[in-house]
Amino acid sequence: MKISKTSIANFSKSNFFIPSLVILLVIVGWFFLLTIDFAEEDDSDSVSWSQKEDYIIEETSEGIFVKNEKAGLSFKVPDGWRVEMKNDNTEDLINEFWITLLSSDAEVGTNNLLTKGCGLSVWVEFQEKQFEYIKNEMETIRQNPENYKINENFQKEIIKIDNHFAIKWIGKSDKTEIYEKIGQVIEIKIPVDNKIIYIDARVLPSYQEECFRTTNDFLKTILIE
Repeated sequence: MKISKTSIANFSKSNFFIPSLVILLVIVGWFFLLTIDFAEEDDSDSVSWSQKEDYIIEETSEGIFVKNEKAGLSFKVPDGWRVEMKNDNTEDLINEFWITLLSSDAEVGTNNLLTKGCGLSVWVEFQEKQFEYIKNEMETIRQNPENYKINENFQKEIIKIDNHFAIKWIGKSDKTEIYEKIGQVIEIKIPVDNKIIYIDARVLPSYQEECFRTTNDFLKTILIE
């Protein structure tokens, strides 16, 4: 995903939202793992985000579920977590919308970064060229998986979510002060039928066990048509 897009979300409005964190990570100089010879994404290609009206939140005896029939997506909210609807709409940019899930103990600091607890965000983009870009990237990772496991701080791999292949990226700063503030970043991109389902999470050092476990359990609840 190109950082030049504010389709990546406005840092001042997004709390811990990872796409805006990516901007911060670029500023501190450690965002991307390696150079990949892909064609530059065409910003003129039309892109749209699933909007608030696409999502239905259902409370059942088995828990809270979020469904998006337009995107063919549904998932279960982790038990005890809360759901927040987020958007970043400006006159000059596309209407951006995402779902944020936060643990009951989650807290956000004055700098809009998660300071306590666990959280993740989910959103859907409809964009054919970005879809093809991610599919090409996925094929390159399949052919050279060893090139995407740089060190203990950075790795990118292919995983499966509800029988769909996805790219999973995990990274953290090798600078202690940055890692303690930001934690580890997890980004998952699932390309399906010219749309991309994004899942972003951030794991603070003191919440690793809980957040990794809950994020992995969350991924198992995702259904994609």
